[in-house]
Amino acid sequence: MYLQISQFLEMGYRVTLFTEEVKEDHEYNLPSSIERVVLSSSFKQGRSTQLRKHLKEHNIDLFIHHAAHSNNLFFDGLVTKSLGIHFCITSHEISPLFLLDKYYHLANFPFLYQIADAVVVLNTMDLKVYSALGIPTFYVKTPVPSSPPTKPNNEKHLVWISRFDQFQINYVEVLEIFRLVCEKVNDVVCHISGHGLPSDTVYINNYIKSKGLENKIIYEEVTPQKLLETADVQLIISTFEDFPVNLIRAKLHGVQVVLYKPPFFESIVDKKGLIPVPQHSVRGAADAIIELLLKGCTQQVFPVAAFKGSDNPSDKPLPYKESWKDIISNLENGKIAVPELDQDWLSFWKTTLFIQSENLKNKSSAPTLSSYDKKKIERYDTCLSFLLRNLCTKGG
Repeated sequence: MYLQISQFLEMGYRVTLFTEEVKEDHEYNLPSSIERVVLSSSFKQGRSTQLRKHLKEHNIDLFIHHAAHSNNLFFDGLVTKSLGIHFCITSHEISPLFLLDKYYHLANFPFLYQIADAVVVLNTMDLKVYSALGIPTFYVKTPVPSSPPTKPNNEKHLVWISRFDQFQINYVEVLEIFRLVCEKVNDVVCHISGHGLPSDTVYINNYIKSKGLENKIIYEEVTPQKLLETADVQLIISTFEDFPVNLIRAKLHGVQVVLYKPPFFESIVDKKGLIPVPQHSVRGAADAIIELLLKGCTQQVFPVAAFKGSDNPSDKPLPYKESWKDIISNLENGKIAVPELDQDWLSFWKTTLFIQSENLKNKSSAPTLSSYDKKKIERYDTCLSFLLRNLCTKGG
C-alpha cells in the first residue's frame, strides 16, 4: 500500500489514506501531502457515519479497499456506492484460500466482490478465477523498488520474516528448522521477526527458552530491510502465497533463499539464489541452510526478473502506473465491462462451498464459539444472504 501511495502521487493524484488504527511502531513515513483518516473498526461504533462523512469531506472519487476479506468490506462498498463514488477492491489473498479456510463463510466473499466496480489481483490465476465468476477483474503487476546497495557481511545470519500464522506460514516449523541449523552451525544467529496473537508470541519465546537457544534465536520486531541488510540466508516456508513479496525483497538485497516449493505463484524467470525443498520438509530446509552457511555464502546480486504469467498476450499486465491509469480512465468513462459468467465454474464454487460447510458442521474440530458469537454470525449471515440472493440471481 505504501508503494501504491507513492506511485499515485507520482501520477498526479491526490491521495487520502483511510485506516482503522495507528500503530506507531509499524508506521511508514508518509509524505506530508497525505491526509489520514482513522475509522472505527465496527459499524456499531459509527463506522458508516464516519466513512460517509470523510468520503464527502475529502472529495473522494475512487475508494480502493485493501481489506478484501474484512467483514466490513461489503458494507463499506454499500456506503461508498450510495454516494456515487467508484469502489475498487485490491485482493492480497490467493483465491483458493476462500475454499480452504476453516471459517467457511469466507468462500462467500467472491460473490460480495460483485458490488465493486473493479477488483485488482496480484496474479493471473486469480484473474481467471474471479473473471469466471462474472467479476470485473484486473491483474496489476506489483511494482518492484530499485535494489539497495548490498553490504559486506562476515557473520552468519539466518532470517525469517512474516506474520505468526501456522495455517499458511508454518512458523512452528521455522523454529524447528532454526534449532536443527543451530546444532550444526556454531556461529549462526537466527532472527525471527513478525507479529501475531499474544499466544503466538508466548509460544515462540517459550520454545526458545525451553531449547536453551536464547543466544542463538532472536525474536524481534524490526523492518525487513534492516534484517536483510546483514542476512546470509532467508527462510520462506509458506504453504502458499498470493504474491511472494518476501522473495522479491531477498533478491533485491542479494540474500539467498531456502523455501518450501509452493503449489502456485507466478513463476520467476531467474531462479538464481533460490533453493526449493518439498513442502513441510523441515530436515530438507535445515540441511540446505546448513550447506549454504558452512560454504561461507555471501550476499550476491540476484536480478529480479519479470514474473511469468500466462502465455496469452491478453493476460500480460501493463506497467504499474499505466495499469492504474487505464483502470481509472475506464471507470470514469463507464467502459469497464462485466465479464461473462462461467456457469460451470460457478456451480463448482457453490458445490465446494456447500460440501465444505457440511463437513465442518460435522467435525468436532470446528471452531468453538461463544453463544454471543454464534448469534452475531447468524445475524451477519442472514443479512448477507438477503443481499447475496439479489446479487447472484444472474448466476442461478
